[in-house]
Amino acid sequence: MAIIITFVVVVIGATALYNLWLFNCLVRWEYQHQREQWERDGKPTGLLWRPKECEFRLSGNVEQRLNLLWLFTTPEWAAQSPECRRWLAQKRIITLVACIVVLTVLFRTFFR
Repeated sequence: MAIIITFVVVVIGATALYNLWLFNCLVRWEYQHQREQWERDGKPTGLLWRPKECEFRLSGNVEQRLNLLWLFTTPEWAAQSPECRRWLAQKRIITLVACIVVLTVLFRTFFR
């Protein structure tokens, strides 16, 4: 049982870190290429990247909302960039795969 829990934690952790990195890439691209849209989106920052003009925020409500929103919708500015489309696709695929793996492991563990 400990191995299963460890496996699930590792999958969730790796997925979360990769998702954060992809979100950082998207936010930085939006900041550099679509500054007006970035401002309309609430000036989001990444965990690993923050523009100089942005102050540190503890809540992260803007980032959480966009991170979830971008799993299901493609912003217009991102649809025009092959790089952003690739990051969004990776974000969606890694999230889906992680959910399937975790649910499969949990289902097989608890509902034998």
